[in-house]
Amino acid sequence: MQALISGFLRVMLGLAGLVAVLTVVQLALDDVERAADRAMDAAAEGRRPPAWFGLRADLVCVEPLDKETPVVNGPVPTTHPVLSFQPSGDTVWLWDPDPARGEETERHALRVRAEDVALVGARGKHC
Repeated sequence: MQALISGFLRVMLGLAGLVAVLTVVQLALDDVERAADRAMDAAAEGRRPPAWFGLRADLVCVEPLDKETPVVNGPVPTTHPVLSFQPSGDTVWLWDPDPARGEETERHALRVRAEDVALVGARGKHC
């Protein structure tokens, strides 16, 4: 009987630990979502968003250097500012705050080759 109780306690402690871990993960994901919403709102208002855990975005205007600029999730917005994150190698990651891109935030992410565009610091809502 004592072995049964001991086994039951181990299972309950394991489940309680799992619930605690999942709760922390959920809280962290909620914090990430709120930070993304704040960044989206700031960029849409023409303001540079605050840093989040060292991740710093710049509000920039994109100037394509050629007529045809290959962009993942394009086209490149040229009439309003976007957020630019630090380039990684020859790739520049941009995030377009335009609500016309839809509710799915991954549709707002753009990837472009650094050699295809010039990024100019932006102030306000228009480029």
